[in-house]
Amino acid sequence: MPSLLRRLFGGRRDEDYSAGIALYNEGRFEEAIARFEAAIAGAAKSSTTYRLGTFYAAEAHANIGRSLLRSEHYDEARFHLEQALSETPNFPDIQYCLGVALFMGGERAAALPCFQRALAINPDYIEARCFLAVALDALGDAEGARRELRQAAALQSEIPISVNRFLLVHLKERETVLPEVGPVLELLESGAEFRELYGEGIAQFNLGQHALAAELLERAAAMKPHYADVQCQLGLARLKCGRTEPAIAAFGRALTVNPRFMEAAYFLGLAQLKAGHPLEAEESLAFARSLGGEGSDLLLHLAQARFQLGRNEEAALLLEELLGRHPEQSQARYLLGLLRHLEGRDDEALRLLREALGHNPSLGEAEVDLALLHAQRGEWEDADPHFRRLQERNPGDATLQAFLGQALLSRGDLEAALAAFTRALDLAPGDLYALRGRLRCELRLGRLAKAEALLAPLLAAHPDYPDLLKLRGDLAFKRGEYGAAAADYRAALALAPRYLEAELALALALRNQGRSAEATALLAPLVAQHPERLELRHLLDEHFALAEFEDAESD
Repeated sequence: MPSLLRRLFGGRRDEDYSAGIALYNEGRFEEAIARFEAAIAGAAKSSTTYRLGTFYAAEAHANIGRSLLRSEHYDEARFHLEQALSETPNFPDIQYCLGVALFMGGERAAALPCFQRALAINPDYIEARCFLAVALDALGDAEGARRELRQAAALQSEIPISVNRFLLVHLKERETVLPEVGPVLELLESGAEFRELYGEGIAQFNLGQHALAAELLERAAAMKPHYADVQCQLGLARLKCGRTEPAIAAFGRALTVNPRFMEAAYFLGLAQLKAGHPLEAEESLAFARSLGGEGSDLLLHLAQARFQLGRNEEAALLLEELLGRHPEQSQARYLLGLLRHLEGRDDEALRLLREALGHNPSLGEAEVDLALLHAQRGEWEDADPHFRRLQERNPGDATLQAFLGQALLSRGDLEAALAAFTRALDLAPGDLYALRGRLRCELRLGRLAKAEALLAPLLAAHPDYPDLLKLRGDLAFKRGEYGAAAADYRAALALAPRYLEAELALALALRNQGRSAEATALLAPLVAQHPERLELRHLLDEHFALAEFEDAESD
């Protein structure tokens, strides 16, 4: 029955589409076509799966066709290029390549309409105009050939596409007969260095030599700054090298040249997300989607950006949409689990985190948060196996060490937590999360002088950080300075109005000042909002009793 349901509701089609994308990205185009065809079989023509599946199948055919053209297998190239054009007839480079395949295969008259269609779509397509001239000349229309060559020379452009070697051969053969060929040849040959740099840059990128690829592509981009594809490829190489800000600049230049370049908008958003600019990332990713981008990675990163901006409802809707199409997407399932936890739906959060880990056992962050959530619920039996695996598997991961410290802190194992936070700081000095964790440990161990020494520079660097203000309040509370503690808790709440731990701490500070009625008034709505937090109910009962006692005393 489950497999039948998956067929009925398109689960199999989604799997075929995802597999097709993976094969396409690996350059395994023949296999990708088979998976895309399986994905669109029976899919509604209005569906996203059908639209994207047909587009990528056409792109795969086009890539195979170009490769066959370069290796001079003209009939086979023609078949794949015609398949590509059946779905994407408005791509001028595919029209051009089909024209070359037909011309080189001896069908010169049939090649003419291909070059003409390419030029109707893009009148500045110099390579198509030159090959049209070659075809006209071969068919006896010398005047038509001269006209096209004059127009080509007037474009003052260069040709980045590698198949132009066919064109150069034919133009050189006619140089003595058609004087208009000379200026065009100068233009074509002037781009040779650029083409060599760009081609080698792409080759090195595909080999994983991203630093060398970036160096070559930077030189190519300096020669042709108005080529959007080159700028985009340069951005990718820089991004792979960890040079995020220069990558952002390259993607931005690509979009300046071609404002509707969907892939550049997507990669710009991804780079901005990596650089810690969620607002700009959200704008870029939403724009990429408006241009027709519907890939699972785009939706996931758009959801991440909205999550970081606190737009949790929108993020959750995107993740639900993504999981409806790609239920195996472990990162989306993990992020949706975090959102459910923030909504207080912890049972659902646990289920989603377990499922994310089931789909991808190496997803360390899902295991960390699963362990932390079990710990917060006091489910130590369930949490312990995750803690042990994390510690064994990731001894050199600063983030996981810091999260492990937080889990141990939640468990009350203060010295072990302090050791984990210290290891995290050895690996990543200055990590704010680990510093806050170490500070909490020192506070709970009663080492107030050490806690104060840690807190002072952090607050100087981050004076408006709610958690640090709350920790300063905790330090004052430990010293019995309840008025100062309450002031810090209120300051934290002014910056983060729904900060539950600060509200609870404020209630305790008020109680210790003898203001139990105020504490009760603060706690009552919290109990209603968080019925799962039993300690709030116990505190409310205690405060209510104290308030009644204080009222009786005042009478």
